[in-house]
Amino acid sequence: VRDVALANAVPQLDTTATPPGPASFLHNAGGTEFDSANINCYYDSNVVRDYVLAYEPAYPVIAGQTFFRINTNLASTCNAFYDGSSINFYRAGGGCNNTGFSDVVYHEYGHHLINVTGNGQGQMGEGSGDTIGVLIQDDPVLGRGFSGSCGAGIRSAVNTIQYPCTNAIHFCGQLLSGCVWDTRNQLLATEPTSYRDIGSSLFLGMLIVRGQMVPNNTTIDPLITVLYLELDDDDAYLGNGTPHYTEIATGFGLHNMDAPPLDLLTFSFPAGRPNLISPRGGEMFEVVVNPAGGVPQPGSGTLHVNRGNGFEPFPMTPVSGNTYSAVFPTTDCGTRITYYVSARTVTGATVSSPPTAPTDVYAALSGDTVAMVFEDDFQTNKNWTTTNAATDGAWERGVPVGGGTRGDPLTDADGSGQCYLTANRAGNSDVDSGSVTLTSPLIDGSATGSDELVVSYYRWFSNDQGDAPETDPFVVEVSNNGGNSWTNLETVGPTGAEVRGGWNWRSFRVRDTIALTNQMRFRFVASDANPQSVVEAAVDGFQVIRVGCQTTTVVNADSVDVLRGSLFSGTLASLNSSDDALLCYQAAAPPLGRDRKKSVEIVVNGTLPSDDPLALSVRLESRSSLGGSTQSIELFNFDSQTYESIDVRNASLNTDSIVELDLSGDLSRFVEVGTGAVRARLRYSEGVLSARGWNACLDQWVWISTQ
Repeated sequence: VRDVALANAVPQLDTTATPPGPASFLHNAGGTEFDSANINCYYDSNVVRDYVLAYEPAYPVIAGQTFFRINTNLASTCNAFYDGSSINFYRAGGGCNNTGFSDVVYHEYGHHLINVTGNGQGQMGEGSGDTIGVLIQDDPVLGRGFSGSCGAGIRSAVNTIQYPCTNAIHFCGQLLSGCVWDTRNQLLATEPTSYRDIGSSLFLGMLIVRGQMVPNNTTIDPLITVLYLELDDDDAYLGNGTPHYTEIATGFGLHNMDAPPLDLLTFSFPAGRPNLISPRGGEMFEVVVNPAGGVPQPGSGTLHVNRGNGFEPFPMTPVSGNTYSAVFPTTDCGTRITYYVSARTVTGATVSSPPTAPTDVYAALSGDTVAMVFEDDFQTNKNWTTTNAATDGAWERGVPVGGGTRGDPLTDADGSGQCYLTANRAGNSDVDSGSVTLTSPLIDGSATGSDELVVSYYRWFSNDQGDAPETDPFVVEVSNNGGNSWTNLETVGPTGAEVRGGWNWRSFRVRDTIALTNQMRFRFVASDANPQSVVEAAVDGFQVIRVGCQTTTVVNADSVDVLRGSLFSGTLASLNSSDDALLCYQAAAPPLGRDRKKSVEIVVNGTLPSDDPLALSVRLESRSSLGGSTQSIELFNFDSQTYESIDVRNASLNTDSIVELDLSGDLSRFVEVGTGAVRARLRYSEGVLSARGWNACLDQWVWISTQ
């Protein structure tokens, strides 16, 4: 503090103390105006600084600033000001008190807070200064006592000023304090013990973010509302609201600073979303449709899946209320599947998740298992090689520094920091007169059986600037012999949307292009031929993944052995498909014994492709011409050398009935080691003794083996 009335002297206070003390200092013993102003300004400047750092410990400049200058008792009246490096206060006179007190100090220091964050002054500076005073004192009146009466101030946060405001900056500044005060009142009702902390944290955080996003902006506008919500948000999604969305939207909305509306519906996934799905389909995940700005229409939930030929709708199954079970269809193993979900409101509006679908979608990989073979975010040297056959523009690994002025990326793609890019420097840094090649190290891409190899990466390409734009392509190639020969994986351009910069994520099933070996390499080639264009390329987030793909085989019967009964019609081929071509047997009574009930008993033999299946099921389609007959299915247990019952039920009368059974436990017990042989015994029996003859007929019997 420098007191202008004392020729800019720094006020001092001396006393004598006898060790060990204590010593008591009495400030302003005489109660004089100038001394009061000095003490007030020093004290209240520390109050506002401590207040700021309590909520934002790393606040720009303020956090490390010492000896900030305060000039008191200037030879004028009825004003105070900030000049960019100090705050300044006037003497009493002209109907005004000395301005060096409480919220006048907070207001002027508020201008300093605006300045150090990069915000503009104008109405934004005036409004922020007022708001600091409102929040610290929890009082809507600014400048109480400024004009002599402690019952009145010079401005108030209790106002109805509306956006946009085009009046004088001090008047329009009240738009901001009005929004904050009305939000404060809403928070007081819902958060009575923490409303001041919430309000202060949101306001100071907004000043920092706004200064970074829109430096030197002097106006108060609805972006502030959005920043409040983003700071309050807890799940990076404003569409479903924030913990205090209602309070903020109400407080700012009273001043035409409306919050973005909530989505009509929102979606949640209690168990998460799958990123690996079974190629055989049936993968399920739970979707909850929540009301927001609208009411969900029951039964309208839909899963949209792109399996490579555009999005297909699959109705989701209602579980309860607006909770659904979404089930994926069959997909090609090793392919990247994209999907989104949607539902309708009772008014017929369709809402999706992600909200911008199908532009933005969720993604999953089709496969049974996933193993990372090679990945590189380019933060370390993993032995990529660069070949330069151009006069400029060689591949370099590093953090992008060009600034995006000539089609180059501003940042890497995956957020790790570094990527590979052509000529990483500012200015004229593009590929010139030739080609530059980035080649991966040797990668073991060998795979067994039906396993797939999937390569994915982010790529950036720009050729739309210069004298001859959109004339050069970007080529990605793959080799399975260590680089002795190359096959095209994709060519970008030379025209189209993807030659104008921007990171694009790409994924390919390598076997679709070339055979898999342990000598795989990938390379990226950026070229600039005549006529020349400005060519910039980059690569990031490179991955090679081995996807385990199980195969499912439908195994037909090799033979049928008749244990009881006699062939009535049909052949072995009748069992191979569900086509109403029946294999029928006439029931017969046992040759001896008191029980003369007739039955059909046959053994169906088959051979699996493996003696150790991962999954095994059976499918039977059959009928009986006798009502009340019983059907039983038994499988031969090769471990115990006995038949094991797996299903007993009433046989279907004169109409085909389908039985599908998934087997459990150690499946190898049902398969003969070394041969893959499987055996089933089917039995149809009378419930009561019948005098007439009857038939048991089979339309299909198969084993379904997954390995």
